[in-house]
Amino acid sequence: MEKKGLSEWIQLLKEGAGRRLHSFRLWFGKRWLVWASVGLMLVAAGGGFFYLATDWTRPARPGAGSDFYWSESPVAVEPEETIPLEIPSAQEATIAEPEPQQQEVTPIQPVAQPEPAAADPGPLPEETLLPTMTSSQAFADLVNPVTAEIALPFGWQKHPVYNDWRYHPGVNFKVALGTEVKAVLPGTVTAIKEDNEWGKMLIIDHGAEQCSIYGYLDETRVEPGHAVEQHQVIATVGKSGIACEPQLHLELRLAGTALDPELYLPTFGEAMPVQAQE
Repeated sequence: MEKKGLSEWIQLLKEGAGRRLHSFRLWFGKRWLVWASVGLMLVAAGGGFFYLATDWTRPARPGAGSDFYWSESPVAVEPEETIPLEIPSAQEATIAEPEPQQQEVTPIQPVAQPEPAAADPGPLPEETLLPTMTSSQAFADLVNPVTAEIALPFGWQKHPVYNDWRYHPGVNFKVALGTEVKAVLPGTVTAIKEDNEWGKMLIIDHGAEQCSIYGYLDETRVEPGHAVEQHQVIATVGKSGIACEPQLHLELRLAGTALDPELYLPTFGEAMPVQAQE
């Protein structure tokens, strides 16, 4: 019985200690933030006290083991000896000072600058460069291919056959069938061909990327490769292609771009007489 009673006391002590430990854990778990805040406050207070107790504005001395905010210590300057001011007497003050001697000024001679060396133009181009010219320069000396009025001008025009608006790259002259066509400039015949729109066409190359094109022709008087002179008869007017009546189509091109011939051709005269055709 005694043994059993001792065991009960031990068991009661264990249970009581367990309950107290559990209560302490619960109490500490709820207040750990408070204790942490108190600890931080104590650390901050100690740091502030240490900062206020230390004179940080005074620089550390050499050999003190710290160079925080260190600057050189001011060097002691010995006071200068006072020199008595000597006042000249009235007799000495009346002595005239010697006039300064005028020195001859030697003019500065300009230094000759060396002439700059000529700039290197660089290597020559692989292809021969052709001189460029404006359209007015290219077609300044034109002659009329025929003496007639313009029936269809350059630009956007209403097509006389298809009855729609199309870009007309040249001008058309209304002339009689068989009228002789003259070269507007000297050059070389490059092609004679048939076209669905312009009928029989003749192309002359005048050099410097200039060319003239003649359309609606009947017969040609020259061949490809022939050199022609200005005013030379090269063909006769027909109504080939889609032409409904005899007329001449003329184009002027500079570097492949069509230009308005009316701006460069001389003033037109009377229409040429109709030549009889068999």
